[in-house]
Amino acid sequence: MNQDEIRQLIIQSADTRGFTDRLLIKELRAQLAPCAPSELFEGLYSLFLSDESNYRDRQELAGRLLYKLYPRLRLDLRRVIKDCLATYYISVEQLPQYLVLLCGIERVVMVVNELAATELTERERISLNVFKFWLGMD
Repeated sequence: MNQDEIRQLIIQSADTRGFTDRLLIKELRAQLAPCAPSELFEGLYSLFLSDESNYRDRQELAGRLLYKLYPRLRLDLRRVIKDCLATYYISVEQLPQYLVLLCGIERVVMVVNELAATELTERERISLNVFKFWLGMD
């Protein structure tokens, strides 16, 4: 399954069944587990780059799957965090938690602090502050 198919699967699943259905999450984990880590990450992460309709449920489901499936790959952590700040749904704690699993708390904290020192929109700053909260930086 490629990243576009993964994205569409999450959109369809979140739009029809939400993000709290344990059976759905179990089914999706089984379906997505064989996917290449880069395709899996890009497909799930792409949902954090949009705030179109139902983005809360879509991001919640994508975050839960990112954390549970834990695709292991090298990321440009600064780009990943910065790119999603404008559209990140702040209740999704699994995205920062996944990044910590993948890159380590020290590195994630360092990047968050670097980004905090840059020029950000109000929404990006709010998202970054929520990242800090989920990381226990407050």
